[in-house]
Formats: sequence, structure tokens, C-alpha cells
Amino acid sequence: MFRTIWHVMISLDGFVADTHGDTTWVLGRGGTAPPFSETTDDDIGAVLAGRGWYDDAISRPGGLPGQIYRSWDGPLLVASHHRVPDPLVDVVSGDPTDLITAARVAADGADVEVCGSRLPCALLAAGLIDRLEVHVTPVMLGAGIRFAGGLHRRLDLDLDDALRTGERIDLRYVLRA
Repeated sequence: MFRTIWHVMISLDGFVADTHGDTTWVLGRGGTAPPFSETTDDDIGAVLAGRGWYDDAISRPGGLPGQIYRSWDGPLLVASHHRVPDPLVDVVSGDPTDLITAARVAADGADVEVCGSRLPCALLAAGLIDRLEVHVTPVMLGAGIRFAGGLHRRLDLDLDDALRTGERIDLRYVLRA
């Protein structure tokens, strides 16, 4: 059975990006290849990303491939109303259910990894996320784009796993039924 997994790196004070949307603060303070994803990348059939995440990823050193997985090369879908410059990226639009449906078709029965901040919050609010992989980095930004800042209701989670990776803490949560 497939799962929809929100994979996110956050600052210790709960931000996914600074006030300008920049996430380069994660480089050198936790890396870009979290171990939970390293152990599950064979299960990932497609990645669904927000446009902001995509634009940030292509601007980083190493470009887009280094921002997803080192050994994964499946379909990447970007939620946007505008084209992207990469012909290997599929642009999708619609409500959260439409986006997840497109990602699940692309994943062909495997898991869907969700990247970004605003898009995953919309999916979480719609009940379309099964698991969160949260990587807490020892940086405090003070302001910026909040982790789950677009979520306006309570959700209960169960801790499935926790791991220390260098200076970073990796947490895996499942949504409580």
C-alpha cells in the first residue's frame, strides 16, 4: 500500500525557510540526504513538490538532482500554474486531491514523497499526508516561513522513530487515526 510522506527540514525554532524563502541555511548544518529517506528511496515512486521548493532546489549548488535523492530518479511533479524550464518535470495543478491523484498515478502504486511548505500544509489539512519525516537542524532563524504554518486545525501524531544524525535530529511521525 502506498503512503504519502511529507519530508521536511526545519530550524530548531520551527521554520522551513527564512523571510525571503531561502533554505540554504540547511547546507553544512545537517546536509541534504536524511537517513530515513536513504532507507526508503526504493519505495518512493514519485515526488510532488511545491513551486517554491522547486525554484529553490534548482538554484542550489548541484541543482535539482542533489535535492531529492542521490540514487532516485523517478517522476517529479511540481504544483504550479506556470511552466517550468525542465522538460523532465511534470507540472500539475488543481486542488489537493487532484495533485495527490496525479502523484499517485505517476508513482504507479509506490509511495509519494511531498516536498515544500505551503503545498504539504494544504495536503495535510485535507487529510492526504500519511507520514511526516521532520529533520530538525541546530539553527534558529527567528522569522520566516513556519513549518505547518498553513495548518489551522489540530492533528495528533504518533512518533514512529527518532534518530540523531550528527547535529541534526530526525523524527518520523504517523498521523493518528
